[in-house]
Amino acid sequence: MMGGWTNEMMVDWMSDYARVVFRELGPKVKHFTTINEPSVICEEAYARDRKAPGKNLGDPGRYLCMHNMLKTHARIYHIYDTEFREQQNGQIGLPIPCFGTFPKNPNDTAAVDAVFQFACGWTAHPIFSETGDYPEIMKTHIAENSKLNGFPRSLLPEFSSEWVQYIKGTADFFALNHYTSRIVEIVPRVEGQPWYAYSGVKESIDPSWPESASNWLRVVPAGFRQILKKISTEYNNPPIFILENGFSDKQCVLDNSRISYLHSYMTSMLSAIYEDGCNMKGYAVWSLLDNFEWQSGYTESFGLVSVNFTDPERTRTPKWSMHWYKNLVQSRKLNSTFDFPNVLNVS
Repeated sequence: MMGGWTNEMMVDWMSDYARVVFRELGPKVKHFTTINEPSVICEEAYARDRKAPGKNLGDPGRYLCMHNMLKTHARIYHIYDTEFREQQNGQIGLPIPCFGTFPKNPNDTAAVDAVFQFACGWTAHPIFSETGDYPEIMKTHIAENSKLNGFPRSLLPEFSSEWVQYIKGTADFFALNHYTSRIVEIVPRVEGQPWYAYSGVKESIDPSWPESASNWLRVVPAGFRQILKKISTEYNNPPIFILENGFSDKQCVLDNSRISYLHSYMTSMLSAIYEDGCNMKGYAVWSLLDNFEWQSGYTESFGLVSVNFTDPERTRTPKWSMHWYKNLVQSRKLNSTFDFPNVLNVS
């Protein structure tokens, strides 16, 4: 509608909606998030046409979309802070997708940091850093690439000093969505040529990492600890809620691979808490039910509960992982073994 997130009027429209949500649901809901995974929306729905509204605007659409989303998030936060917080005593966050990173060349911290700033810091730095605004490496690289590509100004919009201050600090917790990791390496830049992929870094996957049903998701539990530690170090150890973490398969009820994934990632998370001092406050599995996974439709399943989409009743069947997770929550112990046959009725 009218340009979607490339239209700055979205700041007002979304704020009007948020005010209604706070008024109606705030007395019962104590943790709100504003916009889920802004970077994914901006990349796949505005830079490209992989998700609705499919604007396919390239780099200008990508960066303008995020610019307006950050303004919108900040406005919503301040609305809650000034109009609702005193009575409702809730908290506001913004779900940010961040993957773990491992340098192809040992000790290549520059590659790790560059990818972090472009992938995670693009959204997080304006909110959680001490200075606010976009990461310096983003501003520099995008400005240089824009000039080399013949644009009169940087494709990355600028925040006024007032907006920088208005956006900074507008989250009560770091809402993290994490699934997997990448191998990263610096791509040497030729003088007078644009930075490779803006960040100057090439990303790849280690073929030895275990696969899932999703081509983008490999099992790398060490990356979970790495990104938690990076966020904690980068942003003064904020409270962290994991809002999405999960594994995909092909509608398998006896889902040992999912249990293995969850167990290994939770083990890594515990190391981040007790060895690295990360300020973890909550964890949620993605997801409770199998659902429609965007371009993959119903071919990839993330749920703890299987859904039969060919049955008019959409029959639900608890998977092994659901019983394992239920036991974990009840016992408050991370057990790798569980007496599954006694709790399942699988024909």
